[in-house]
Amino acid sequence: MIKQEIIDRYRQLDTALISDAMEELRIPGGLLGISSILEDQTICGEAFTVHYIPAGLSKPAVGRYFSEVQPGQVIVIDNAGRLDCAVWGDITTRVSAKRKIEGTVIDGACRDIKAIRQSGFPVFAKGKSLVSGRRYVVVGAVNVPISCAGILVCPGDLVFGDETGVIVIPKSKIEVVLKLSEKLKAEEEELLSRILT
Repeated sequence: MIKQEIIDRYRQLDTALISDAMEELRIPGGLLGISSILEDQTICGEAFTVHYIPAGLSKPAVGRYFSEVQPGQVIVIDNAGRLDCAVWGDITTRVSAKRKIEGTVIDGACRDIKAIRQSGFPVFAKGKSLVSGRRYVVVGAVNVPISCAGILVCPGDLVFGDETGVIVIPKSKIEVVLKLSEKLKAEEEELLSRILT
């Protein structure tokens, strides 16, 4: 698990600063097209990955992976960007909120927006769909490397999201990205101080 001290320091940043640091380090990480369903939501936690595949003869329960997700983790779902069916809704939202999961990021669609809003649970997705995915997709694997919006996401990577977007920091780069992000933040604050005083 990522140390809580590292998580707390990341929470003092935002996606723009982290993106600038990763651009400087030539590390891809921004999840293009994925945004927050609700306003004023921030997530920061270790990735728990879920890979969906088209439904075949075997149809395991959509939420069968929940017993494996730890409090504070971010569920990152690869549904190949599909917008024709949702892999997240009312029940998954309520279960996640109860289990103190940090949030969910979906390369695909969600639904039951009213329930998400009422719960306050952070959901970031590519879009919305009325149609349940239960007839169309199944969980193929969990905690394996996946592709999310064209970015490789591995279990244990750090996921950070806010109203600007979502970014994934590879676990081997978490500390170097953090230090550079903090340096850029300090430089930005110093520049603003000179300009505004």
